[in-house]
Amino acid sequence: MKFYELLLSGEIPLYGKSQLIEKSYVNRDKNTVEVFFNKKLIETQLYLNDNNTLVKLEDFETQLHPLMKDKIKVISNYIISKQLDITSKVDIIMIIEHYNNH
Repeated sequence: MKFYELLLSGEIPLYGKSQLIEKSYVNRDKNTVEVFFNKKLIETQLYLNDNNTLVKLEDFETQLHPLMKDKIKVISNYIISKQLDITSKVDIIMIIEHYNNH
């Protein structure tokens, strides 16, 4: 059974599905390097509603951009002014939230 959480409501509703994963990664800052092996993390995948079917959000340009064409100048200016990354899940959530509120 799959459970999805409504993350944002509005003209473009956004859903999330979280799962526990194991991941190895390196965390670097100015003075230290930390290496994590098989670290358990919760990862959230983002989903869009496409004709009452939840579809995994994999590409902003092909999946979201066409849905925002009525406010594309506002959204483009927002992305530029906030220096957002359209490949970042956090930034995508901010972009959709901005779209839904304008």
